[in-house]
Amino acid sequence: MPQPPIPIIGAGLAGLTLSRCLLHHAIPSIIYEKAPKKASNNYAITLNRSTYQPLLSILKIDEADFKQRVGVGVAVDDAEREIGGGADSMGTTTVRVNRAKLEEVLREGLDIRWNFSLQSIDTTPTAGTAKTESRLHFANGEELQTAFFIGADGVHSQLRNLFLPPPASTVQVLPYVVYNGKRRVDRSVFDTEYATAGLGGGGGIVQVKHKDALFRISLDSLGRGDGGGEVVGISWTYSRPAHPSSSSSPPDPDPLFRPNRSLASALEIPEPLFAELVTMSTLLPPLLSARFTTDILKKDRILHWLMRTTATASLPVLQRLMKETGACMVGDAIHAQPILGGKGANAAMEDGVSLAEAIAAKGRAGVEGWYEERFEGWRRGVEESKGVIGEMHRVEARQAGGNL
Repeated sequence: MPQPPIPIIGAGLAGLTLSRCLLHHAIPSIIYEKAPKKASNNYAITLNRSTYQPLLSILKIDEADFKQRVGVGVAVDDAEREIGGGADSMGTTTVRVNRAKLEEVLREGLDIRWNFSLQSIDTTPTAGTAKTESRLHFANGEELQTAFFIGADGVHSQLRNLFLPPPASTVQVLPYVVYNGKRRVDRSVFDTEYATAGLGGGGGIVQVKHKDALFRISLDSLGRGDGGGEVVGISWTYSRPAHPSSSSSPPDPDPLFRPNRSLASALEIPEPLFAELVTMSTLLPPLLSARFTTDILKKDRILHWLMRTTATASLPVLQRLMKETGACMVGDAIHAQPILGGKGANAAMEDGVSLAEAIAAKGRAGVEGWYEERFEGWRRGVEESKGVIGEMHRVEARQAGGNL
């Protein structure tokens, strides 16, 4: 009897990696993704070599080929530079990759059903057995009955919200102001106005710090524009701790920190942000500073980012949930780390590789042991990420003396 496909909720890095690794083990799966189409995700992330190397044989490509297909690289002065490559603070070899290209490689050969937003789950005992089955209800009216499924639906996981009580179901927003902007420029403009100012070498990242505020500019991609010419994707990130409310009555909150904003209002950018950005841009090399005036910045696509984490549910709770409902959770759905300071992409992909191996070895019975192996690393990773983002914004003794 053919093995029924394992349902995976979510087509992010955890879900894609898991499904691709299951395919390698000849185990069928179907990904159900709430988005109506694939997300663009055209930005750079940092991967540890230890994260992507186990995938190379599964993807049937060598390391050089992998970097060629997904890496963020721009030839500068006739030398191909590996953008953002090197070693992280722990001495681990890393490489900067374009997430959209990475997801494109991972999607090859997978069965992905778009516009499947999970709404609710009914769990019932299977007649005559000690097992249970779950019926998944989607917003498009479709239903799916299964005895085993995997939640890889990210930090806003509907599966986590349905099954886990607070605090495990609660998303925590760390008190940091973070804004990200993106722009695309012609290659000739990049070479004359960005690369010569330092962005083309030394890892493709320029960062300046003023007291507790950071301004970081990096390369995201190299591609072709509508006219066929080369265009370079550039992103910048501005971050600082949220300022405490003033002592006035009523207290005046930090206008740039909006922890309760809606998803849609991420595009609503407060005017005071531009004054802070211009202050930071004066610390850049002159050629680069000239590309970050208020007028130019307002043409960028800017998003307000929230630094979200989740409290990992206890190990017994996760194992009991698996036994009672057939639900397993991976990636940000169960151990989200903040974008700054975290290594969520690496953790999610490592979840996918290791869970596929556990399922290939023991079927769904392998999940309990897999949870035991991964759990402490999840908990430690979330806590370490909070420490890293704090250290990133720590005021050096010589810089002390107030905020922007």
